[in-house]
Amino acid sequence: MFWKLIRWPVVLAALIPAAGLWAEESPAPTLQSAWKEAASLLVNDSNRSFNQVQAGNPQEERELAYGQAATLINVQPKTNSNMDRAKEMLNRVIAGGDSDDLTVSSRYLLARIAQVHQLPPDDGEAIRLYSDLINKHPDHVLAQQALVKRANLQFFSTESKTPLQDRYALLLKEAGLVTEAEARRDYQMLAFVAGQRLNRPARELLGHLIQVEATGVVRDRALADLYVRLGEFANLAGEKKMAIHYYQTFLNGFVRDTRRLIVREKLAELGANPEAAQSQDSNRKIKP
Repeated sequence: MFWKLIRWPVVLAALIPAAGLWAEESPAPTLQSAWKEAASLLVNDSNRSFNQVQAGNPQEERELAYGQAATLINVQPKTNSNMDRAKEMLNRVIAGGDSDDLTVSSRYLLARIAQVHQLPPDDGEAIRLYSDLINKHPDHVLAQQALVKRANLQFFSTESKTPLQDRYALLLKEAGLVTEAEARRDYQMLAFVAGQRLNRPARELLGHLIQVEATGVVRDRALADLYVRLGEFANLAGEKKMAIHYYQTFLNGFVRDTRRLIVREKLAELGANPEAAQSQDSNRKIKP
C-alpha cells in the first residue's frame, strides 16, 4: 500500500520543479495530506507540511524523513546546502531499514541528487549510487530504471576515456538485466540512439526498435515517431514488406500527422498503394 502511495511522487519529485504556491489554511498536516500536496506538485507546501508532521512511530519517522528529503530537493531557490540536508535525511532512512520501498526509494533519490540536482552534477557518484541500488535490489522497479540511467551516463559521458564502441558493447551486454517493460522500452531506445551515433548497420538498429515496440508500453504520442522509424529502418535493412506494414500502420493511426504525405510517397516508391492504408483498421484511430 505504501509503495502505491509514494511511487508517483518518488520519481516525479526528482524530475519536476516545485510549483511554489500557498495552499488555503487547513487542519494540522498529516503524512497523507503532505503526500497529497506533493502529488499535486505543490512541493514548497508539501515540504512545509512534512516539517510540521509529528511522527507516531519509527516507521513513520522514516517516511517523514523521506518526504522531507524528496520535497526539499525542489524547494526554491535550490541550494547545495538543501541537497546536503536531503542526503543526510535519506541516509538516515536507509540506515533505519532493510530492503523495503523506503530504502530503495532513498537510494534512487540519492543517485538523482548526484546526477541532476546538485551543482555541479557528479556523474561518477551517480553511477556509483545507481550501481549500488542495482546490486542490492535488482528486480525493484526503481533499480530497473536505474539500469537505464546508468547506461545513459556511461555511454554519453564526456569524461570517460573508454572508446564509444566499448561503451556500446557494455550497453548491449547489460540489456539482459532489464526485465521490467517500461525500463526495457527506454533501454532499447537508448541502445538505438547510441547505435545511431556509431553508425551501426540498419538491421541492428531496426532490432532495437522492434524490441521497443514489443514492450507494448509505448505511449500514444510516441507511437507515430516509432512507426515512422520502424518503416525507415526496415526499408534501409531491405525488409520491404515490414517497411510497408509500418508505414501503413502509421497512416492508419495518425490521420492528422504532417508526415503523411512523405510516408505516402515512400509507400509508392516501395510499390504499395498508399490508398490501401486508409481502408485498413479504420476503427483503430490513434489520436496524435
